[in-house]
Amino acid sequence: MYKYIFALLTLIASGTLSQAQVRVQRYDVTEGDGNSVTYSLPRTRLYVAVTVEEAVSTPGEFALYAEKYLGIRTAPMKASRTFRIKDVKMGTYGIPDPDRRYTVRFKNNSTATYLQLTPDGIICAINSEYIPLGQIPEEGRTDFPIEEPTDRYSAMSEEYVQATSAMKQAEITAGEIFRIRESRTAIVSGEAEQPFPDGTAMKLAIAGLDKQENALTERFMGKTKVRTQTFVIRDIVADEEGKGIAFRFSETLGLLDRDDLRGEPVYLDIRILERAPELSEKETAKKEKSLLKSIIYNIPGKIQATLIADGRRLLSGDFDIAQLGTRENLNPSLFSAKGARTSIIFNPETGSIRQVKELQ
Repeated sequence: MYKYIFALLTLIASGTLSQAQVRVQRYDVTEGDGNSVTYSLPRTRLYVAVTVEEAVSTPGEFALYAEKYLGIRTAPMKASRTFRIKDVKMGTYGIPDPDRRYTVRFKNNSTATYLQLTPDGIICAINSEYIPLGQIPEEGRTDFPIEEPTDRYSAMSEEYVQATSAMKQAEITAGEIFRIRESRTAIVSGEAEQPFPDGTAMKLAIAGLDKQENALTERFMGKTKVRTQTFVIRDIVADEEGKGIAFRFSETLGLLDRDDLRGEPVYLDIRILERAPELSEKETAKKEKSLLKSIIYNIPGKIQATLIADGRRLLSGDFDIAQLGTRENLNPSLFSAKGARTSIIFNPETGSIRQVKELQ
């Protein structure tokens, strides 16, 4: 839920600002009244969302005979659990900047309007409904698929049931697999003894044979169950250039903390593309004073962030970063014209302006 603050946005008349509609000051915890609201500009943080696929393989009971009877040399002989990175996403989000908190004071005789803040107090809209463009992926894990119970002997011959060795059972099972394949070939080629009334009936028959073959082949090749889990790494500092470990990954253990040496490192390389020039102390003081004439917003800088694993690039993207940019204030005239109201939507990830629109 977002916080709505209804207020009368006007300026306290003073000097050349007599026509302005907003008076802003730095936040002071000792001050405040019912005719003001405090908002924050954001600091930008990076997040990395990693979706990991876990595969659990169980060998088939006839794995030893897969090559002898089916010509398959790759049948697994022992159980295994492996992990792989299925998907990676990067993005930004905003946290309140404690050094960029401001209090807006209102007058009772001004045009009615409202500010919209995020739950943690970051400004996101004026005179408008804020609709997020995207959200941080949620952490979570899928379950392994539920297996349907089967009777392994229901479709087997009397010869199979009476077989006294695993090798003989494997031989009979392989023969059944080849028989199913021959039946399917006969159906597809139109040589089946019993014709099918239509294409749908033929497809159903083929699907049934496929299911039987897969069930029998599993007894040689085993089964593999797959599930996925999404991890979200947050609070990554985005305004420091350089290369560091984002997390570690192991094919046998999955995603690990960056300090866990059992996994191989996945690096995050940050390059600053745009940064606002540094101001002198005198210039900073002058800038701070001029900003307080109206509501303040950010013009962010920009970085390029790249994830690297085993020397190859997993993902790269450019991102706007609030603390690499500068601050400006809205033109006070936006809130002073009689008969007109202005709506503004901000990006709470960076504090920049997304949209300005005049309301009728």
